[in-house]
Amino acid sequence: MKRSFYTFLLLLLFSCRQSSDTTEVVKFLMPTQEGLTNFLDKVRHIRLIPLNDSSLTYFGNDPDIFYDKQEFYVADKNGNGKVYRINDNGNLISIIGEKGRGPNEYLDIKNIQVEGDTVYIFSSPNITISKFLTDGSFISKNTIDINAQQAIVQDTKLIAYAGFGMEVPYRYIILNDQKIKYLLKSKEKVMSFSENTNVFYKNNKDLFAREAYSNIIYRYADDFIPYLTFDFGKYNIPDDFFAFGDSFVASEFLFKREYALTRKY
Repeated sequence: MKRSFYTFLLLLLFSCRQSSDTTEVVKFLMPTQEGLTNFLDKVRHIRLIPLNDSSLTYFGNDPDIFYDKQEFYVADKNGNGKVYRINDNGNLISIIGEKGRGPNEYLDIKNIQVEGDTVYIFSSPNITISKFLTDGSFISKNTIDINAQQAIVQDTKLIAYAGFGMEVPYRYIILNDQKIKYLLKSKEKVMSFSENTNVFYKNNKDLFAREAYSNIIYRYADDFIPYLTFDFGKYNIPDDFFAFGDSFVASEFLFKREYALTRKY
């Protein structure tokens, strides 16, 4: 099975655009060297930050990195399961929680969120929310009986991502004051593809969401509204993929062709 995974950084696009409910189409031609060069021209700068603590020398496969107030939060999901807070000089500031089943521990990190001096760590089973201060002090732990892959706190709401092929026929779940609302109905009969990178991204108070198996980035404003659409040309995931009645046939069809998978932004 042949797959072409293209990893790209789009933070600059969000920082430069004004909030809008009008979707914009961006042509993205990664297969050519010229397209890659043009893309890198849009990056303001690239900086190498050496890690100064010996305990940070090795991380597991594909750790998630979050940036907030000139600090980095590294979720070593596939390594030792800890979250590291590192300053922009590469120095370790604090370690937030650890893998386990105790009150101040978590299993299988799905994603994290930093709000002010509070760090939310979302993990399984179901949606387990562990809250810490940025210095690593434990606040609370709560499990919500919702089957979802990732989650994020937005004002008084908890927004969860169920994805494709799970038990619920909707991709996003809104929990507000014990009331549940489902958004983006999904009729696709595909396998349950888990998102192993962050679905949600916040820019100030604006919340965005992107799925690996979609070329659309959504903006949340009481509903998920198409905000940015990527045109990968022949590397787009075809509509036929979502029309199959059998999930295994759909998966085999997709994996036999080249396509662009939206991984990071």
